[in-house]
Amino acid sequence: MSRVGSIGWLIAAMAVVAASQVLLPADAVVAKATTSTNNARSSLASFRESTVGARSGSVRLTPAQAMPGERITVSGVVGSRSRQPVSLQLKVDSDWKLLEKAKSSRKGKFKFRTRAQGTPGISKFRVVAKRTRTKSSWTSKRLEARVVAQAGTLAAPQSGYVGRAIELPTVWSPARPGRAITLQRSSGAGWSSIAVLSQNSKGRAVFSVTGSELGTHAYRAVAATWNGASSLATASYGLTLTTDPSKTWVSISAGYAHTCGVRTDSTGWCWGGSGYGELGHGIIGDSTVPVQVPGLWADISAGVEHSCGVKVDGSGWCWGYNLTGALGNGQTTNSVVPVQVSGAWASLTAGNRHTCGVRTDGTGWCWGHNPNGEVGDGTTTDSAFPVQFLERGAASLPAINIPAA
Repeated sequence: MSRVGSIGWLIAAMAVVAASQVLLPADAVVAKATTSTNNARSSLASFRESTVGARSGSVRLTPAQAMPGERITVSGVVGSRSRQPVSLQLKVDSDWKLLEKAKSSRKGKFKFRTRAQGTPGISKFRVVAKRTRTKSSWTSKRLEARVVAQAGTLAAPQSGYVGRAIELPTVWSPARPGRAITLQRSSGAGWSSIAVLSQNSKGRAVFSVTGSELGTHAYRAVAATWNGASSLATASYGLTLTTDPSKTWVSISAGYAHTCGVRTDSTGWCWGGSGYGELGHGIIGDSTVPVQVPGLWADISAGVEHSCGVKVDGSGWCWGYNLTGALGNGQTTNSVVPVQVSGAWASLTAGNRHTCGVRTDGTGWCWGHNPNGEVGDGTTTDSAFPVQFLERGAASLPAINIPAA
């Protein structure tokens, strides 16, 4: 054969080979590559845990952390455009146990549903896909699901007040957003449900309760069944309810057109008429409900048009009408807020535009309006400062004759 004829024959042969490769199905090409990969590392083959190209396939397991009995989904895509057998396997000791068989869709998709196995630990899965044409198989990488025991806690203050809202937070693991959590209260007939919430993304559900009865009450939270996992109740929690100190009183003083009082939490309150600021909350104007006087108080006295009180630290304060010096601060200007009276006081009493009090050393003092000698200093002159009233000795008192029996 001439040299030209040899070259022509070689070119024709190469064209035939190229044509045969073009006509080979895409599946056959992938299968050959897969078979060689299987011979080297069968645990990898054409599957990957992360999503890669459709020809090499992908597989995913959710949730990676599961409660005992909870359903687990294993899904993915095999590198084929035709239906083919796919199996899900679980590793038991050193062997792989068949859990479920299925066929992929025409687009190569598959999905298995199984349950987290038994006690807490790690469950190992894999997916095997068999090709019907080439008799080859693909095996995914090992997939792990950590089986964990579910847990829930209910925590809150050990005590609260009747009529006041109390938060009862619950925390659950593993977190399952949307899982229903029911708060229950113990009753004579068992447990009664009082509220239902859903877990958030962090596994929390925070309840708010307002108790109406004194005493200790038991609460618990119950997580509903979830995706095959059983329900779970927290340990019972004891909440003791007492009377709210902000709503009970230690003293009340009724004045001419207004009233003041001190609650058990030492807060001071006044209500009623307030033409001169005698309510002490910073504004002029009547109030039909108690308004708070700034500070912590031992006692408050309501007078005709002003008020006075002793704080828990023993300091004395007055507010309201002051044109006659009844506030005792050395001025004659009305005040809508408390102004301090010098000295340490055991008690103060507001009268008709004048005030008297006893200091902690037992001495008595008065100030303010004095037309009738109310101040007790031997004059009828008003005083804007506390003055100590005079003491009369027993010898100066008029004698009283008591007839003999």
